[in-house]
Amino acid sequence: MLNLTLAVINSKFTEAHNAHQNQTAQGDDGLGAGENKTGDNELDQALQQKDEMSIAQFITARIYAKKMIEFLRMRQEIKRIEHERMLRIKEKQKIQDEAKRNVVTTTQKPTYNGAKVQPVG
Repeated sequence: MLNLTLAVINSKFTEAHNAHQNQTAQGDDGLGAGENKTGDNELDQALQQKDEMSIAQFITARIYAKKMIEFLRMRQEIKRIEHERMLRIKEKQKIQDEAKRNVVTTTQKPTYNGAKVQPVG
């Protein structure tokens, strides 16, 4: 699921970056043909800052997505270890219960079809 998130982030960033490159290549600065072009430097700087911010956001999103993947893998490993530990505890408990049953049955006098039989030994 996180790989899908990374893929979506990557594709959206690529789309936005390509759209901006196409806009820059065409020379379209968002102003109409008859409008005054004062403050072009300010507009260019704002666009540049916007791109830098989106690149920084993209990089930050990638870093945190990778950290989330690491965290989830660590959690999966912890759950696996805990599950194995619980299985070992249950197995040990089962062996102890079986040993207790064996001790109880050897201390009782065995019967065969209702008749008492003397233990051999």
